[in-house]
Amino acid sequence: MPKDATETDLNPQKLERMKYEILQAERRNDHTRERSSGEMVDLIRKTIMSIADATY
Repeated sequence: MPKDATETDLNPQKLERMKYEILQAERRNDHTRERSSGEMVDLIRKTIMSIADATY
């Protein structure tokens, strides 16, 4: 049976892990300014994709 658009199968622990990794990357970059805004967007996108691919 197909799921409604409002139903999700999100794993709260994996979602928290994703948030944590993104915030850690942001904090590191705030201190070092190692990456530009575009590079940070790419890093965040890759983080989301890697966790989502492994999880969902």
